[in-house]
Amino acid sequence: MNSRDIINLLNKGVTIARNNSPYETGNLKFNAIKKRRVNKGGLVRIDGRDAYYAQFLQEGRGYSDIHQGFVDLIRSEIEAMIIDYFTNTTRGRSRYKLRNADQQNNKSLAREASLQRSRTRFDKDVDIK
Repeated sequence: MNSRDIINLLNKGVTIARNNSPYETGNLKFNAIKKRRVNKGGLVRIDGRDAYYAQFLQEGRGYSDIHQGFVDLIRSEIEAMIIDYFTNTTRGRSRYKLRNADQQNNKSLAREASLQRSRTRFDKDVDIK
């Protein structure tokens, strides 16, 4: 998995987190949800310094418990997106296999075309009537 794939997954994770986060002033949705590259992966997180009340919303404490468990929902949606990414035949590990197969196929097609050109040159040189 290359860095472009990781960045793509992180961006999708942030989108999922923003779509499923509570919205009143927009602070939690637009300022507290952050992404970060970590080693050979990444991290989508809610920064408690920017939205200290995210923990209260997650636990259902306060004047309303309507948003209780929203972090769990975000986590499960991101996990489903990652599983889909790796099981889809045109993405993830399968993409690498397809790319290598494509390169091998292109090499064999190039060899065939080269042989075909050499045959046509030979056929043009020999004029049989």
